[in-house]
Order: sequence, then C-alpha cells, then structure tokens
Amino acid sequence: IVMSAGGCDEEITFFLYQKLMTTAERTALEEKIHGKEGENEQIRLQMIPLRQLWRRTTDSKAMIASGLYRELDRDRRLPRIP
Repeated sequence: IVMSAGGCDEEITFFLYQKLMTTAERTALEEKIHGKEGENEQIRLQMIPLRQLWRRTTDSKAMIASGLYRELDRDRRLPRIP
C-alpha cells in the first residue's frame, strides 16, 4: 500500500498470521510485559476483537489492515485456519 499518492514513495506491506489459541494462551500473552528490558520498555499487549479495532485506535496502519482484512474475508480470499 502506498501511503501518500504523489507525495512520497513510502510503501507499507501487510502480512497476515492466523493462529488458534486457547484462553490460557491469550491470557498469558496479555499478562506478560513485552519490550526491550535494557531500554526500560514496558509494553502490554491488549487483545481486542478485530471488529472493534476502528473504535479503539487512531493508528492509520491498523485501520487500513483491518479494512483490508474485512474485505478479503468478505470476498473469501483469505486462507482458512485448519
């Protein structure tokens, strides 16, 4: 995806990774503090339903990815998790 038509040549490539997880696996990821320890980062992962993402973020890349996913899913062009 080209982020700004004509204004710059910056592109962003989106990747999709799907994985079925148990509730215990999701809870463990949310409770863990992520980030580089030496840089004093304390990043907490918060999982939310994809359909709520547009209400919970102002990040344009996340909103583009959400819309792209929704349209590809609607057109049945996404791989299914076995």
